[in-house]
Amino acid sequence: AQEALAAAADAVEASGERFHAPEVERLRGVLAAARGEGGAAAGHYQSALEMAQATGSRSFALRAATSLAAHRLAAGDGEGVRDLLAAELQHFDEGVGSADLDEARALMERLS
Repeated sequence: AQEALAAAADAVEASGERFHAPEVERLRGVLAAARGEGGAAAGHYQSALEMAQATGSRSFALRAATSLAAHRLAAGDGEGVRDLLAAELQHFDEGVGSADLDEARALMERLS
């Protein structure tokens, strides 16, 4: 998995097309979390969120925010998680559904 992410990151860099960069960074966080590297995972999730916000990619920002929020909750650090998710969820209509949107909303429900 690590090699595949490295190849994806190289492809993003080589092409100059940064659209998928936030998702590659988020997946680095998923991999770090799976290896028990919580601090690195949080850093990757935060970086992915910032990249997505900078490029205006709402879907990738929501995905990164959801991953960061879930990670922080699992680590026992729930401070600001609700605000983090709410900031990204506000960009989506109530009636529009996707797996990412459903996951973010379910996490918000758990926080209520």
